[in-house]
Amino acid sequence: MTPKPQQRPHPPILVGGNSTAALRRTVRVGDGWHGLMLLPEEMAAHRARLLQMAGDAGRTGDIPVSLLVGVQLTRDEGVYPTLDEPHRRQAMVGTVEQVVDQLVAYRDAGVAHVHTFVSTDATIGLTDPVDGMELFLREVWPAFLAR
Repeated sequence: MTPKPQQRPHPPILVGGNSTAALRRTVRVGDGWHGLMLLPEEMAAHRARLLQMAGDAGRTGDIPVSLLVGVQLTRDEGVYPTLDEPHRRQAMVGTVEQVVDQLVAYRDAGVAHVHTFVSTDATIGLTDPVDGMELFLREVWPAFLAR
């Protein structure tokens, strides 16, 4: 297989999961932690626990944090769900500006990388996943970078 992955000493290892055991594994053997569908305040709390555990174990240096969460863009501001709705954990939902606000909240919580997928929504003309990604790259990403 080419190109060969980084070998010094091995490809970076991200440990995924939201449990205490996953955080312990990250401290013990991981090069980073990958949270799954947590809200920004939950990411901040998990990151704080992770850094405390790392300090207690004598591990120095920052541990990069990433997150898997979907995106569902809409033109209707009223679609934005409340935090107690189950699908809110699985996706950042709302208008471009609302999704940008959510990305900023994740950044402020210490998330360095967001791994996402954009759901299609025929009500705003998104019938193909590529359309959703193009909208995300054309409108959401530049607005996020500007903040």
